[in-house]
Amino acid sequence: MLDPTVINRIISAEVLRPEENLDSRLTEAIRSFIIYSPYSVYNPYALYIVSKYLGLPPTYLKRFPKRFNTITVIGEDGYLEYRRYNNRRSFTVRGRNSEEVTVNNR
Repeated sequence: MLDPTVINRIISAEVLRPEENLDSRLTEAIRSFIIYSPYSVYNPYALYIVSKYLGLPPTYLKRFPKRFNTITVIGEDGYLEYRRYNNRRSFTVRGRNSEEVTVNNR
């Protein structure tokens, strides 16, 4: 059986604390390979924004944006909602039009 405490020891869905990232290589790897491109007005053509029915406004797939959680939650459907503190840590990534966009734990 899955245990949220064990999951939190293995997986982190949070922007790193400065002391965890002294030379910024890890943040650069996260920025390059893990962070999804910005969505909404910053990138309305993101792969996870779709119109479910003709004439309806686009909506997000994959349950974006993620909620802030103080604990990891395992849903009835088995979907994991990882711990994501609202710790105000953030960094910037490039949007679709090369504009800088600030991202956080969501």
